[in-house]
Amino acid sequence: MKYTLVDDPDINRRLNPLTLSRSTCDLRVGCMTLIEKWKMYLKTNTIYIDTLDYLQPLYSISQEKTPTTYIASHILPNPSLVSYILALKPKQKLISHMHSKGSVCIAYVKENESKEPKGRFE
Repeated sequence: MKYTLVDDPDINRRLNPLTLSRSTCDLRVGCMTLIEKWKMYLKTNTIYIDTLDYLQPLYSISQEKTPTTYIASHILPNPSLVSYILALKPKQKLISHMHSKGSVCIAYVKENESKEPKGRFE
């Protein structure tokens, strides 16, 4: 299983100027960045980042066709959330209904996908 943090263009825009030159997951929350926190909770050294087109050359994105868990890059991980994400099976989504926009997708798993469209959670 591989993990990809996906930037939401709307959130990136709201966090300007902090996100003009980096992905949302590179922002610090306390002494660690969001991606460092995700690596710690997921117990992995490799997490790919899918960001805005002009920032993508700064980050690696996997081209291998293996099951991938896509996670919204602005979400702060915690043990409970990570356990729900790890329990997801292909074609399942984790949705939050506690958002000003209504329901928002936090994570989903796709089988044998090499790349997902920018910042889109179906």
